Amino acid sequence: MKPRTFPATRPPSTVNGDISNSHYDMNLVYIDALFRHLRWTGDLEFARQVWPVIERHLAWERRLFRREYGPEKLPLYEAYAAIWASDDLEYHGGGTTHASAYNYFHNTEAARLARLLGKDAAPYEKEAALIARAMRELLWMPDRGMFAEFKDYLGSSVSIPAPPCGASTTRWTPAWRPRPKPGR
Repeated sequence: MKPRTFPATRPPSTVNGDISNSHYDMNLVYIDALFRHLRWTGDLEFARQVWPVIERHLAWERRLFRREYGPEKLPLYEAYAAIWASDDLEYHGGGTTHASAYNYFHNTEAARLARLLGKDAAPYEKEAALIARAMRELLWMPDRGMFAEFKDYLGSSVSIPAPPCGASTTRWTPAWRPRPKPGR
């Protein structure tokens, strides 16, 4: 199958993971809508058709945006212009709460869907569990009762409560974010 290309008004480029000629990486948002559609409709025939897209997307996220922290290599995900509100938010390659929450949900849903389709759910279950653990251990701020915006990947590797512009996307992800375990 030949990859689709952008319309003639854009520089020639494939849309199969090449974001060099576009600004936004809205794959996270599309895959999120796709999972919600599949959950809402229960359409397993369509799910079988789009399963390769889901597999490629999750592999692409791991390859390009997964950041490992500490000796246990706990994963958080970088957000490069991955949501509509991402203008003027800079994370310097660090793992963000919103991109990690998206990837947690997507891996959880991929595991659920894999079981329904007779595929191997284990890699997705494992990644979701690691992301949830990373978010609790690296981003949760118990004194504030919320997740930090992101964890610096370079330099001091500290958790940053909110971006300089003052708009915190962590407040937009309450339904998706893994909750801290009781007693934490």
